[in-house]
Amino acid sequence: MSKTITYTDMERRDMGKRKLMKISALILLISTMLVSLWGCDAEDLIPVLNEVIEEMDETDKPKRGVSVPTLDEELAGDTYGLLYPQKREAYVGRNYYSISDEESFVIAVHDGLYRGIRGIVLNYDFGNYDYWNNKFNEIVNRSEFGGFVKGGYLVEPEGDGVVGIYPQFNVAWEALTYYRYLEPEASDEAMKVLRAAHKLAEDAIKACPDDEYGIILYVNNAICELTEYADPIPKGIEVPERDATGVFIKGSAVCAGYATAFRLVMEILGIENTVIVNNKEPEDPGYHIWNYVKYEGKWYHVDVTWNDSELNEYFMLTDEELKKKTAGSSDEFAHDWVPLYVY
Repeated sequence: MSKTITYTDMERRDMGKRKLMKISALILLISTMLVSLWGCDAEDLIPVLNEVIEEMDETDKPKRGVSVPTLDEELAGDTYGLLYPQKREAYVGRNYYSISDEESFVIAVHDGLYRGIRGIVLNYDFGNYDYWNNKFNEIVNRSEFGGFVKGGYLVEPEGDGVVGIYPQFNVAWEALTYYRYLEPEASDEAMKVLRAAHKLAEDAIKACPDDEYGIILYVNNAICELTEYADPIPKGIEVPERDATGVFIKGSAVCAGYATAFRLVMEILGIENTVIVNNKEPEDPGYHIWNYVKYEGKWYHVDVTWNDSELNEYFMLTDEELKKKTAGSSDEFAHDWVPLYVY
């Protein structure tokens, strides 16, 4: 069932403020140029500036007939990413990395996960299998590994100085791997999720053309409209409520489902993003996961789960702004995270 996406008063004020800043900057630039070049009086500038403001107002209005490729059209081509297209390459199911410490270990495994590689093979120059297996168990809940798997990992020795990591990818990442690469297969469930996520990305672009901030906000609002927070929280880590399936098929999810769905749509758009996980185990009631989005060269936090009940108070916040939100409260633990090696 389709739903109309609406904006809160706070969101309208935010978008209006950004628009006013654009206009003010342009007015200042034009005024300075005209006065310096021709010595115009302020009164002479009024008709010109009014015309500029009217034109900018028309530019910011939603445009009709914006053309956005459908999923089938994209899959038939050789690129992916609606806003920032990239060339589609052949899928690599097994890849080799060299590791020497925790940071290189995290970066290597993250790269394999991000690329949807089912066989991540690590060559190490010190320690043994038990050492690196234990190290993986220590760091497996870091943010760099968040949002990729549903059932965990199989870790096996593969000879002297070699360990293999075999992730069980969730539905969202199965769908995304199919979208980005040539040749991989996808289940019916993954294709349903991919079609729903791609349609949301298309709608966001059509609703907010040439406005990346507005597109990100649209996706946030749409996921909130589509989803009810799962209550009671389902047990287990493989349930659909912890995956994009919860949002796009069931309409019910916990934080992992909200974050995974948002991340999937951002990846389809081509907007650089990741997820952040707090310092709790997945089975802990205090476990929380949210999104981290790059916009105009800077990183911002988007907590879609909390935005679903907090009127978007957790939308596009800097690190400092997010920490201030819950500092000193009983919810302070929710957004306490370990700095990332990646991003």
